[in-house]
Amino acid sequence: MSRPTGVLTPNEQRARVAAVRGFVRAREQRFEAATSAFAEAATLDPGLDLATIPHFWGLPRGGQQAAIDAYERAGRERDAAMLIARVRKTFRLKLVASPPGEPTPVP
Repeated sequence: MSRPTGVLTPNEQRARVAAVRGFVRAREQRFEAATSAFAEAATLDPGLDLATIPHFWGLPRGGQQAAIDAYERAGRERDAAMLIARVRKTFRLKLVASPPGEPTPVP
């Protein structure tokens, strides 16, 4: 028998509580505590994508690293690698053109 759409299993519910706890710890810049909570969430629900936590991308960089470390702790190396790639793409340096009329620096 399948469960109704939108109904979470007890492990999925606990995973989401742990993920929110990890988010709060990351926002407080308590990154080791955030890693532990995120790892608990990633272990309880192997399908949970930590990057879908609301406001995840607004966390300090250490908070996102805590999620990467948590995936590795939970044995989800592929998810860790995917999140590393997403973080690098999101935060890579972008070249800024000089305004018109300003001299271009010579290397």
